[in-house]
Amino acid sequence: MAKADERARKLYFQAGREQVAPYGDRTRLFAGGEVFPGVTAVPSLGHTPGHTAYLIASGADQLMIWGDTVHVPEVQTAIPEAGMAFDTDLAAAAAARKRMFDRVSADGVLIAGMHLHFPSFSRLKRRGDAYELIAEPWVHAFE
Repeated sequence: MAKADERARKLYFQAGREQVAPYGDRTRLFAGGEVFPGVTAVPSLGHTPGHTAYLIASGADQLMIWGDTVHVPEVQTAIPEAGMAFDTDLAAAAAARKRMFDRVSADGVLIAGMHLHFPSFSRLKRRGDAYELIAEPWVHAFE
């Protein structure tokens, strides 16, 4: 926090502290790994301090909720090193994005997160040095 400018101190630290304060007696810090059965925290630093993705697993099914790994999916899947003004550490964010892309594309993991287009669940396929988002079909089911 001491290294941040005034805008970043307010946006990333002060606001975060204010938003978490009401839950302070029910939270605990973690660095990664299983946070409770079936949910694993995956550090994805660079976008913001402490940016974390969560892998949810049940049997053979997996979902990676990757948060703000991308902001403009069409650009950042084609050019993973492309950053955004919101990334607090552009190089670390690009490296984290590339690691995440490699992981979910190699394992065929279903992904979700902010800034993905409807239906918001996708898979990522490697295309040379780039990647392509493949949207999961939207299925309406009525019982």
